[in-house]
Amino acid sequence: LIPVIRAVCLSFNNGLKVDAIYGTKKLQKNMEMKFKRTMFVTVGTTSFDCLISSVSTNAFIETISALGYSRLVIQYGRGAKPTLDNVVDTTTKNLVEVESYRFKPSLQPDMEAASIIISHAGAGSIMECLNLRKRCVVVINDSLM
Repeated sequence: LIPVIRAVCLSFNNGLKVDAIYGTKKLQKNMEMKFKRTMFVTVGTTSFDCLISSVSTNAFIETISALGYSRLVIQYGRGAKPTLDNVVDTTTKNLVEVESYRFKPSLQPDMEAASIIISHAGAGSIMECLNLRKRCVVVINDSLM
């Protein structure tokens, strides 16, 4: 997952100015995003422990920090709560602010605030990403097939 995220993020940022990435209206609306880039991970109403454990590792957090992300929001659904204690280096924890939750009435505020969304291959999540015109990395959950 890390090489894919690195490649996707670098391709989005390669040679683009901030106003080209966010658009003029969004740039004015979301000035904080310019300095606090957010990555949102969602599994919808299912469980996808493999994905959640992958984004909860020290290596993943170091990678997204190096790519300019300072906030990671994880919606873990019916699965196990991410064990961020596995991120042993306390300095790494400070690089990226991490928030996690099982469910919320709506994921839209988190999706709107995100610079990029990592999603399970659920139709609802993909449609929300498309409707919001958000960059999305879709990860297939083979255990559900």
